[in-house]
Amino acid sequence: MASFVKSNMGGEKLIYGGFIYTKCKDGKDKRYWRCENWRSDKCHGTATTDNNNTVTIGQQHNHGPSPTRVELARIKNNINKSAINSTLSPRAVVNSQLAGISDKVKASLPKLRNLEKTVGRKRYASGEIFSIFRVDHMVSILWVIRYFGCRYFGSFDTLGVDTLGVDTLGVDTLGWTPSPSFQRPIFL
Repeated sequence: MASFVKSNMGGEKLIYGGFIYTKCKDGKDKRYWRCENWRSDKCHGTATTDNNNTVTIGQQHNHGPSPTRVELARIKNNINKSAINSTLSPRAVVNSQLAGISDKVKASLPKLRNLEKTVGRKRYASGEIFSIFRVDHMVSILWVIRYFGCRYFGSFDTLGVDTLGVDTLGVDTLGWTPSPSFQRPIFL
């Protein structure tokens, strides 16, 4: 059965038969795919999908299927989807997606800290902060800091939010002035 995941750049990838294909071009009623190793390993494996996502294999691969790479691609795709759709902390999002994976996949995963950074970056890039942020509560500010996985710097007193120094909050965009000791955040 064919399934689709997003690439790092936001393009589509086809997963079929233990192989991963990248989109080559779109035809009138077809979509053409080639093996993701076509450049590095000179693999000539190709596939074609129609409007119903029925897969037709073209040329054969010069390597065997890689279930580890397939599972890794699915996990990364699920983490990216959950980053935008979930309200959990970055660590909780990553841990929920890594539950029950094989040891081979665990060995080839990036560091957990890097996956957590990815969650924060995806949330920031989606612009979701503007829809969830409320200025009127101190608790919500701290929640946003935890949600996006960053630390804040500067004085944070109860008199107002004008001294907040968190770059991920869009200080200039939302009209706050950073404190004189403002520093760029360090992502956890």
